[in-house]
Amino acid sequence: MKQMFLLFSHTLTQAQIDDAKKSFGAESFITLPNELQNLWSNIPAELDSLDNYLLPLKEYIEKNSKDNDIVLIQGDFGAVYKMVNFCKSLKLIPIYSTTTRKTKEIKKANKIIKTSIFEHCIYRKY
Repeated sequence: MKQMFLLFSHTLTQAQIDDAKKSFGAESFITLPNELQNLWSNIPAELDSLDNYLLPLKEYIEKNSKDNDIVLIQGDFGAVYKMVNFCKSLKLIPIYSTTTRKTKEIKKANKIIKTSIFEHCIYRKY
């Protein structure tokens, strides 16, 4: 069974789930345990190094994954870089989601309100 691990701070959309199944053969989607999700979603900006900080995430991925599992990795640039390289060293497939953005502007009195809607397009391998 091919798994897709989510190092990601959002909830997958149905379009993302469908694409992962179609493009990579993903059969199950593994969210991080709460304490690890909190770690990934709240990386302290003041840390000089992420090496020790990311150890619990690396241990979890290494313990629970197998060759050719998929890992969706999006977040803090430095953490993403380190986790992509780590996942490649384990023969996992690190990916990210691309999106299209649709914007809409509404003029109200002396203000312009701009909203953006992001829609999944495809996954790309790192």
